[in-house]
Amino acid sequence: MQTATAPFILRSLYKDAHISDVQIARPITELMISTIGAQLTNKYDTHIPAIAYSLYTLFSMSRLQTLGQEFCDLLPVVKAHPWQSVGPTHVFLLAVLQLVEPTAIFVVSRKFFPDMSTSDVEEVLKKVVLCALFLFERFGTLPHRIVRMRFLSLKPSRTLQGSDGAPGSYFVLGLVLLVELVVRLWRYSKERQSCETKRSTETAIITSSDEDTEDARSGKCMLCLSNRKCPTATNCGHVFCWRCIAEWIQSNPQEAVCPFCRQHITTQSLVPLYFYVAKEPPRVGTATDDAALPAA
Repeated sequence: MQTATAPFILRSLYKDAHISDVQIARPITELMISTIGAQLTNKYDTHIPAIAYSLYTLFSMSRLQTLGQEFCDLLPVVKAHPWQSVGPTHVFLLAVLQLVEPTAIFVVSRKFFPDMSTSDVEEVLKKVVLCALFLFERFGTLPHRIVRMRFLSLKPSRTLQGSDGAPGSYFVLGLVLLVELVVRLWRYSKERQSCETKRSTETAIITSSDEDTEDARSGKCMLCLSNRKCPTATNCGHVFCWRCIAEWIQSNPQEAVCPFCRQHITTQSLVPLYFYVAKEPPRVGTATDDAALPAA
């Protein structure tokens, strides 16, 4: 006997998936709808296929082969010298992995690929496993790869070589799938890099806007003629930027005076003003100005 080829492994997987869906998943769904209602069933319907396929594997492989493997003349084995048939431990482990596979994919997708939906991550992962199957003709699914379960063909070598399932039949298709995965990975990396750049730019704009707003609320400094940064008051009550008034005093420490009232000031007398909001001067023509005008 020789190892099975990709076409027969793929056919057996499709056959098993069809049987599991028709014979187990659908009856479970109908039973849940009739007992707990359609609303709760729809809430957990994503887990039903995994549960059905896990039960199908657990019970069908208790007699060595699934129906799909029997249909394609495949014998599941574990790599050893020589090959060994699959035991109960491997069957149980395979069923458990098939059960937790959707949940594991969801956790991995949220942690490592937050920008992609879970369905997209699952699709890419299936294509990666399928590409490996087409190129190397070893493992059918990710749980099979973890358990190290392979397949031997029960067909005669001459029949296998002359059929449409000959070794290497899907090699070209595997190369095409590999190119598609590489292009998709490249596009994803470019999109993610673009999103990160856009996000950092938006954050910088928001931060700059907040700083500008805060500076505008602090009023204008009459030394630099721009919005005050770190408003600071002198002992005479006039407000400037901290840096502007500090540099003004340091330019002539002994005879430093306030630019407005010419009162002597020192660095020690400066008072930083936190949460300072400048009062806007009344605009000409407002109601306040009109009320302040003397009656004619």
